[in-house]
Amino acid sequence: MFNQNFSKAILCTLLFAILGILTSCHSVQYRDVSEFAIQPNALKDGEKIRLLAYFYGPSNSSNDFYNHVVVKSEESGDTCNILIPWDHGFTQSDGDSIYYYFSPENLINKVNVDGISVGTRDLRPEDTAAKFPEYNKVIRIPAFDNIAINRFPTVKGSIGIVR
Repeated sequence: MFNQNFSKAILCTLLFAILGILTSCHSVQYRDVSEFAIQPNALKDGEKIRLLAYFYGPSNSSNDFYNHVVVKSEESGDTCNILIPWDHGFTQSDGDSIYYYFSPENLINKVNVDGISVGTRDLRPEDTAAKFPEYNKVIRIPAFDNIAINRFPTVKGSIGIVR
Protein backbone atom coordinates (compact mmCIF):
# COMPACT_ATOMS: atom_id res chain seq x y z
CA MET A 1 0.00 0.00 0.00
CA PHE A 2 2.66 2.51 1.08
CA ASN A 3 6.23 2.40 -0.13
CA GLN A 4 8.11 0.46 2.58
CA ASN A 5 11.15 2.79 2.53
CA PHE A 6 8.92 5.83 2.85
CA SER A 7 7.13 4.19 5.78
CA LYS A 8 10.43 3.44 7.51
CA ALA A 9 11.60 7.04 7.10
CA ILE A 10 8.31 8.33 8.47
CA LEU A 11 8.46 5.85 11.35
CA CYS A 12 11.91 7.06 12.39
CA THR A 13 10.83 10.69 12.18
CA LEU A 14 7.68 9.99 14.18
CA LEU A 15 9.50 8.04 16.87
CA PHE A 16 11.95 10.91 17.30
CA ALA A 17 9.15 13.45 17.52
CA ILE A 18 6.88 11.52 19.86
CA LEU A 19 8.86 12.43 22.94
CA GLY A 20 8.41 16.12 22.25
CA ILE A 21 4.78 15.78 21.26
CA LEU A 22 3.75 13.95 24.41
CA THR A 23 5.35 16.53 26.68
CA SER A 24 4.93 19.75 24.71
CA CYS A 25 3.05 22.84 25.74
CA HIS A 26 0.87 24.26 23.01
CA SER A 27 -1.81 26.78 22.22
CA VAL A 28 -5.15 25.36 21.16
CA GLN A 29 -5.79 25.29 17.43
CA TYR A 30 -7.93 22.96 15.35
CA ARG A 31 -8.16 21.41 11.89
CA ASP A 32 -11.39 20.46 10.16
CA VAL A 33 -12.16 16.73 10.04
CA SER A 34 -12.64 17.07 6.28
CA GLU A 35 -8.85 17.55 5.94
CA PHE A 36 -8.36 13.88 6.84
CA ALA A 37 -8.71 10.96 4.41
CA ILE A 38 -11.41 9.09 6.34
CA GLN A 39 -11.30 5.40 5.41
CA PRO A 40 -13.32 3.46 8.02
CA ASN A 41 -11.80 0.12 6.99
CA ALA A 42 -8.15 1.23 7.10
CA LEU A 43 -7.81 -0.61 10.42
CA LYS A 44 -9.96 -3.48 11.60
CA ASP A 45 -11.52 -3.66 15.04
CA GLY A 46 -9.08 -5.28 17.47
CA GLU A 47 -6.05 -4.80 15.19
CA LYS A 48 -2.69 -4.59 16.97
CA ILE A 49 -1.04 -1.19 16.47
CA ARG A 50 2.08 0.69 17.57
CA LEU A 51 1.68 4.23 18.95
CA LEU A 52 3.88 6.65 17.00
CA ALA A 53 2.54 10.11 17.88
CA TYR A 54 -0.23 11.58 20.02
CA PHE A 55 -1.65 15.08 19.60
CA TYR A 56 -4.02 16.07 22.38
CA GLY A 57 -5.88 19.13 23.50
CA PRO A 58 -7.03 20.45 26.84
CA SER A 59 -9.44 18.17 28.68
CA ASN A 60 -12.63 19.71 29.94
CA SER A 61 -16.26 18.78 30.29
CA SER A 62 -17.20 20.24 26.92
CA ASN A 63 -14.66 18.53 24.66
CA ASP A 64 -15.96 18.97 21.16
CA PHE A 65 -12.91 17.88 19.20
CA TYR A 66 -10.93 14.78 18.37
CA ASN A 67 -7.44 14.08 19.63
CA HIS A 68 -5.16 12.77 16.89
CA VAL A 69 -3.05 9.62 17.07
CA VAL A 70 -0.63 8.36 14.42
CA VAL A 71 -0.12 4.60 14.57
CA LYS A 72 1.49 1.79 12.62
CA SER A 73 -0.41 -1.46 12.06
CA GLU A 74 1.52 -4.43 13.38
CA GLU A 75 -0.35 -6.60 10.84
CA SER A 76 0.01 -4.69 7.57
CA GLY A 77 2.84 -2.28 8.43
CA ASP A 78 0.69 0.61 7.18
CA THR A 79 0.64 3.95 9.00
CA CYS A 80 -2.77 5.40 9.90
CA ASN A 81 -4.30 8.31 11.76
CA ILE A 82 -6.91 7.65 14.45
CA LEU A 83 -9.28 10.39 15.61
CA ILE A 84 -10.15 9.82 19.28
CA PRO A 85 -12.87 11.84 21.07
CA TRP A 86 -11.20 11.78 24.49
CA ASP A 87 -7.78 12.19 26.05
CA HIS A 88 -6.22 8.80 26.78
CA GLY A 89 -3.70 10.42 29.10
CA PHE A 90 -0.64 9.00 27.37
CA THR A 91 2.72 9.99 28.80
CA GLN A 92 6.23 9.99 27.43
CA SER A 93 6.74 6.41 28.63
CA ASP A 94 3.86 5.26 26.38
CA GLY A 95 5.77 6.17 23.20
CA ASP A 96 6.33 3.30 20.77
CA SER A 97 4.02 1.01 22.81
CA ILE A 98 1.74 -1.69 21.40
CA TYR A 99 -2.04 -1.17 21.68
CA TYR A 100 -5.21 -2.36 19.99
CA TYR A 101 -7.55 -0.33 17.79
CA PHE A 102 -11.23 -0.26 18.80
CA SER A 103 -13.69 0.85 16.12
CA PRO A 104 -16.58 3.21 16.94
CA GLU A 105 -18.92 0.19 16.98
CA ASN A 106 -16.86 -1.68 19.61
CA LEU A 107 -18.57 -1.98 22.99
CA ILE A 108 -15.58 -0.29 24.66
CA ASN A 109 -16.58 2.91 22.84
CA LYS A 110 -20.15 2.81 24.11
CA VAL A 111 -19.34 5.15 26.97
CA ASN A 112 -20.86 7.67 29.28
CA VAL A 113 -19.40 10.82 27.71
CA ASP A 114 -20.10 12.85 30.85
CA GLY A 115 -17.34 11.01 32.71
CA ILE A 116 -14.62 11.48 30.12
CA SER A 117 -13.14 14.71 31.48
CA VAL A 118 -12.14 13.04 34.75
CA GLY A 119 -10.88 9.90 33.08
CA THR A 120 -13.82 7.65 33.92
CA ARG A 121 -15.35 5.68 31.11
CA ASP A 122 -18.52 4.12 32.49
CA LEU A 123 -19.40 1.34 30.10
CA ARG A 124 -23.11 0.92 29.56
CA PRO A 125 -23.46 -2.47 27.83
CA GLU A 126 -27.23 -2.29 28.24
CA ASP A 127 -27.27 0.94 26.23
CA THR A 128 -26.90 -0.43 22.72
CA ALA A 129 -27.97 2.92 21.31
CA ALA A 130 -24.90 4.73 22.69
CA LYS A 131 -23.31 6.71 19.86
CA PHE A 132 -19.64 7.34 19.22
CA PRO A 133 -19.11 11.11 19.44
CA GLU A 134 -19.04 12.96 16.12
CA TYR A 135 -17.08 16.21 16.00
CA ASN A 136 -16.07 18.54 13.19
CA LYS A 137 -12.63 19.53 14.43
CA VAL A 138 -9.33 17.88 15.35
CA ILE A 139 -6.69 19.26 17.70
CA ARG A 140 -3.79 20.90 15.89
CA ILE A 141 -0.33 21.62 17.25
CA PRO A 142 1.33 23.76 14.54
CA ALA A 143 4.87 22.89 15.64
CA PHE A 144 4.16 19.29 14.56
CA ASP A 145 2.26 19.92 11.32
CA ASN A 146 5.07 18.16 9.43
CA ILE A 147 3.91 14.92 11.11
CA ALA A 148 0.21 15.57 11.71
CA ILE A 149 -0.63 16.76 8.20
CA ASN A 150 -0.15 13.64 6.15
CA ARG A 151 -1.82 11.49 3.52
CA PHE A 152 -2.27 8.42 5.69
CA PRO A 153 -5.75 6.89 5.85
CA THR A 154 -7.78 7.94 8.89
CA VAL A 155 -10.23 6.07 11.11
CA LYS A 156 -12.26 7.16 14.11
CA GLY A 157 -12.18 5.10 17.26
CA SER A 158 -9.99 4.56 20.29
CA ILE A 159 -7.00 2.52 21.34
CA GLY A 160 -6.24 0.51 24.43
CA ILE A 161 -4.76 -2.63 25.84
CA VAL A 162 -6.38 -6.05 26.10
CA ARG A 163 -5.90 -8.02 29.31
